[in-house]
Formats: sequence, C-alpha cells, structure tokens
Amino acid sequence: MRELLEYAVKQAEKRGASQAEAFYCDQNRLRTTIEKKQVKISEKKYEAGIGIRVAVKKTGGYSIGFAYLTDLTKEAAAKTVQQALKVASFKKPDKDFKSFQERKQAKTVQKIFDKTIAKLEHETIVALAKDLIKTASTDKRISTIIGGIALRTGKVAIANSLGVSGEFSTSGYSL
Repeated sequence: MRELLEYAVKQAEKRGASQAEAFYCDQNRLRTTIEKKQVKISEKKYEAGIGIRVAVKKTGGYSIGFAYLTDLTKEAAAKTVQQALKVASFKKPDKDFKSFQERKQAKTVQKIFDKTIAKLEHETIVALAKDLIKTASTDKRISTIIGGIALRTGKVAIANSLGVSGEFSTSGYSL
C-alpha cells in the first residue's frame, strides 16, 4: 500500500504541491446489535480509502487542499491529487500552517493487533450475542434495551514528501 501512497505524494509534488501527504486506512468490521433480548442486526463490513493532503505555497503562507479516494488505483490517486490541488488553489493561505510532519524515529507500539480477533467468524459473534442475552436475562433486575458486540481489524499507512513512511495493523473489540 505504501507504494500507492508514495506514488500519490510524488504526483502531488510533480503537479505543484510544496508538500504532500497520503494516509491510508482500511477496516474490517463485524457488528451484532441486540435489542429487547434479541439479536436484531448482524453485519460484516469492509471499508478502505486514502486521504491526500497538499500544501501549496502562496503569498502569505500555504493553502491546504484535501481529497479522498476509495478506488485504490494509480489513476484514481492521480485524479484525487488534482482535486486536492484544486481545493488548495481556491483557499486562502493558512498563516498558522508551518509544515507536515518531518521524518523522526518512530517508536514501535507493541500488542495493538490481536490475531485472535482477526480470525473470529460472523457466526461466533452472533453466538456471543445470544450468550450475552442469556447471561443478562438470569437477573430480573437487568432490563436489556440495547447492546451489541463489535470487532474490527485494520491497517493504517502514511507517506509524505518529508520522508515519513510507515504502516501498522490494529484490532479492537467492544461489548
């Protein structure tokens, strides 16, 4: 994915951006909703996209443009770079903007991705929701109005014209 991000950054510089940054995020989600002691909705969803920011030097500072794409191809990235540059061309300079992030030694954060969550199946989540309803129903003081279970896994990547480049995977679980 970083190859596509770096392509977008180079396209932006080639077309007049003083600085550029491309940020990728994808997410797989499993979600089950509980209403009135019943599993109501259970869905699986995948989303992915790239945000492109450009800084264009003008008298008085830099104008910032932003555009987003979900078609993860070089052609779409090039068009989106053009859109971000167009947005920047219409905006007044931001006198407070100094620069995108410069490259620094990044710290590695351990244990932000759990392989177990990535392997859980849709049926398992529905079964967990039913078990949750059963457990909550054993105490008459508990009135189940709404609840749910959500799992997500994803990847984040970034590249910019100042040498920043990196990626990592994430996961999360809520009940």
